[in-house]
Amino acid sequence: MIQKLTINFNLLFSKSNQHSEILKRKTFGNTVIWLRLGIFFMVSFVNAQTTFYSRQSGDWNANTTWSTISNTGAAVAVGVHPIAGDIVNISINHIVTLNGDAACASIFFPDNVSNTSNSELIFAGFKLDVSGDIRLPRANGSRLNILNVGSGILNVGGSLNFITSGGGTIRHKLLISTGTVNILGSVTCSNSAGVPIIEFTGNGFLNVSGNFFATGLPNI
Repeated sequence: MIQKLTINFNLLFSKSNQHSEILKRKTFGNTVIWLRLGIFFMVSFVNAQTTFYSRQSGDWNANTTWSTISNTGAAVAVGVHPIAGDIVNISINHIVTLNGDAACASIFFPDNVSNTSNSELIFAGFKLDVSGDIRLPRANGSRLNILNVGSGILNVGGSLNFITSGGGTIRHKLLISTGTVNILGSVTCSNSAGVPIIEFTGNGFLNVSGNFFATGLPNI
């Protein structure tokens, strides 16, 4: 039996209720979903790995969204986009939107750059399977790095890592409405200052098998 953390928010709770709500909803759950995810993640590593960079805002399955060279490189061929086993980089000022269920090995949001607009991954009601980690650092400037699950489903075989390099304005977010996020690893934050926001706007779920913020707690 795998121990997991389940957070189910009908409304946005105040910071004063964070510790009690998190502890209250720490449960033992069905392991079937985790076993299925584990099988998928093992299979995904068999595929050859390609690194993709978003070169403009667009749909996940659109070849014009991606380059395998850099965020300013030429578009990949028609019909090519990230699949299971591939590394995905969401570049500065780009919004990538799922237009179908998708998979990849890992996702990296931009770090140590000044965004002029938000960098965002929008699920639009679809499912994304990530066999490894997601790295969601605190954006520089006045903009945000946003993982917008919404009503979709996110399965993470590794960990969700919020990277912070300072305090002040919060600039990285995980957004969930009625969707579900399943994380086999941990949810981490590299610095207790400038912690991220995990925002629920509906009856969504966040299931975590590993540690949930060993350093500080997010704004929930």
